[in-house]
Amino acid sequence: MIEMTIARKLLQNKFICLITDEEGYHWLKTPDNFERMTAILEPLGMRLTTFSEGDVFAGINVAVDETDKKRVVKEFEDIHYNIYPIIDILTALASADEDGDTLYMGKIIKQDKLVITVNDNQEFATRLKKLAEFTNSVNKPNDEQVGALLNKLQKDELLYLVNPEKKVYRVTGKMEYINRIIEFINENYLEKESETHTQQGLDL
Repeated sequence: MIEMTIARKLLQNKFICLITDEEGYHWLKTPDNFERMTAILEPLGMRLTTFSEGDVFAGINVAVDETDKKRVVKEFEDIHYNIYPIIDILTALASADEDGDTLYMGKIIKQDKLVITVNDNQEFATRLKKLAEFTNSVNKPNDEQVGALLNKLQKDELLYLVNPEKKVYRVTGKMEYINRIIEFINENYLEKESETHTQQGLDL
């Protein structure tokens, strides 16, 4: 049954949106089905919630114990240290010739276009090389480093490969969740870190 398939995905911390699971997305958009899924998840300690004005569905663990707390801290640190820098450069690359600087759900990402942008801009090439350790592409040419970056985000379910032959991706709904985390990091961590360095520089 579709509801069991959806429940299994949500229990596995999968994000359901129009990009990654069109059938599941439309099923959950029906209010009665949303309530049915809520009833299935609640006894299992999980709450069904939405992001991006109701276009992204996810299960949030509400039965918090020490193991859950450690998992959340690990997830936060992984986003901060491993995913955030990659999204940062991908955002810059994808918006190099466009207005706006965000990776929104459904945005199309073309690998060949990113490679051209990197080859034409030394700053981007330098930033890409700094991320090579995260993407296991040290000492690789630009095209392979870009490919490794996209593969990393695909494995993290932030990108969905819609055309394997032409290497065309679309941003998934999970990015909306990550963007919220990044916004929190920027406002509550990076700004405080910057203030601390400034105070130290002034001997305050």
